[in-house]
Amino acid sequence: MFPEDELPIKYSQFIQLENGRLILNIVPYQNKPVNEKHMDKLYKMIDDKVGLNNIDLSINIIDESQIIYSGRGKFNLIVSYRK
Repeated sequence: MFPEDELPIKYSQFIQLENGRLILNIVPYQNKPVNEKHMDKLYKMIDDKVGLNNIDLSINIIDESQIIYSGRGKFNLIVSYRK
């Protein structure tokens, strides 16, 4: 989803808890830590695509073991808990 040559992100996953609230979980490559410059770029890229004035976005750096998979073990880019 994010260009590897610009951002050291191995996996990313959006979690929607409710309307207007998103969490972006990112898993960096093991030998390439994510820094503040990368985080600023992420926010800007998302703002350019969907606009941050309409959503509350938080970005978390997580471990690969914390990625959420479907009941069939498949990776989901977006996980929604909206009711």
